[in-house]
Amino acid sequence: MSADVIADMPKENEDAIKSKKATYEVMCICGEKQHGDEANEILDVISKSTCGCVYRVLRLEDNKNLAIKCESVKVKTPTLRHEARVYEALKSLVSPHFIALEDRGMVDERFVFVVLRLVGKNLLDLLQEVPDKKFTMVTAVRIAEQALSGIRDLHIVHKFQARKMFNIFSFLFDHYLFSVATYIAI
Repeated sequence: MSADVIADMPKENEDAIKSKKATYEVMCICGEKQHGDEANEILDVISKSTCGCVYRVLRLEDNKNLAIKCESVKVKTPTLRHEARVYEALKSLVSPHFIALEDRGMVDERFVFVVLRLVGKNLLDLLQEVPDKKFTMVTAVRIAEQALSGIRDLHIVHKFQARKMFNIFSFLFDHYLFSVATYIAI
């Protein structure tokens, strides 16, 4: 991650992340809870990439664990805004295969963010925990079944939204296939 992108990410005890729905307070990882209407406490960095970070956060209002995905506005190929529109479109179908979008917004022309429901461990982490670093046949069949079911749900949503959102769903399909490979709760 470049220095510009790192400088744009949320800073502990400094940023108030405001959106259309709420204000989220980014606080110290090891820190004490500060009082606020709707604030989040950063608990853990889930992942880092070349264009942003994903943090595990705690919404202090209801003590709900969520994930906040942040992307610098300086990245060459921004995808998070488009991804947020995809999540909005997916609200038309309730499916266990789609992550629920809780909130989205931008902070001071530094970074955009989406707040998402947390999912389980990714497949690579699960694979490291099993003996011989191999899934059993039953687990592999379950993964395949969930992947096919998720693709079916994507096609259902695509039928309803095809005329309006063709580009979003072509992106979504590619993104979902990647997600199936990495994020399936077993």
